[in-house]
Amino acid sequence: MVSEDKHYEFLTKQIADRSQKIYESFNQFIRLFSAVVGGTIWISLQADASKRGGNSQIYETFSNFLVIAIAVMSALIIIENVRSWKGYRQALVKMGANDVASPVYIPAPLRYRSSIIEIGMICSMFLATILFCIFNPLALIPTTP
Repeated sequence: MVSEDKHYEFLTKQIADRSQKIYESFNQFIRLFSAVVGGTIWISLQADASKRGGNSQIYETFSNFLVIAIAVMSALIIIENVRSWKGYRQALVKMGANDVASPVYIPAPLRYRSSIIEIGMICSMFLATILFCIFNPLALIPTTP
């Protein structure tokens, strides 16, 4: 059997690890999204149409699909890590006494309030994705006769 101290140490390490993974996933979204945006801007600024191959519509569709896929996968990773964080946090609450007067009282996380930052992350990711799809630099390329 594992001692209470080791169990507490394991739970707190897992909680910290899940929090770190949430921020890493958001940072990964920012890096990948920036790379796609930069690439589409670079392609759209090519003066020579032969460098684009005349396939702006294909590149536009592909870049829209790519940013949507990046946003969805990043959101799923964040949601899963939040779910896992809450599970470990609930285990930590069960380990502590449920009595407020107890010296080891650990309050339970609030349902939505404990995830407000993550909700903001996901909303900003989808807002950026929607704005990119609307204002895709490849869609703004003037067509030449």
